Amino acid sequence: MAVQESGEHDFKQVSIQIRKHRKLRHLTLQTLSEQAGLSKSLLSKIENFKIIPSLPVLAKIAQSLKVDVAEFLKGIAGEETGYKVMRAVARSKAEVLDEAKGFLYQSVMGCKLQDEIVFDVQVLTINHDSKRKQLTTIGDEFIFILKGDVSYQLGDDIIDLTTGDAVLFDGAIPHVPFVKGDNQAELLAIYILRESK
Repeated sequence: MAVQESGEHDFKQVSIQIRKHRKLRHLTLQTLSEQAGLSKSLLSKIENFKIIPSLPVLAKIAQSLKVDVAEFLKGIAGEETGYKVMRAVARSKAEVLDEAKGFLYQSVMGCKLQDEIVFDVQVLTINHDSKRKQLTTIGDEFIFILKGDVSYQLGDDIIDLTTGDAVLFDGAIPHVPFVKGDNQAELLAIYILRESK
């Protein structure tokens, strides 16, 4: 049996879907950038597969195009064999929101599990001087601290986490992580997103 592998071709489908939905709505890159609150150059890089968008960026684009995030993952391999493999060499860096500082996302794997469920895994590296507003997502998030000390703000609560700790929460709660001390932290972020009805 052949192993279904995830690589550049898979994630290129995300770019293709974004461009398709933008053109269906007769929007220019400039118009979409203004609606999504993202730079035109970032959108251009995404559509031309120069970078893979991080989940917060993808969510902003989906919201502006009035499309479920799952729609962007159509065509990604995995359904044919029931499993998929993502090689480390195929992992790409992803851009974060324009106003964020010190956040680096690397896509580990993303796929549509069922008609209404999207599974996305990212490795997030956060610098000690990171800065970002609180965000929300339409699903659940599981965070595992791979390295470092992190404070996670969930709504008005702040939870202190260290290497080996984990937290599971409803993504609808406004949230943002920040590093404690002067070192970097590395997190494994698993998103289980539901299509909006």
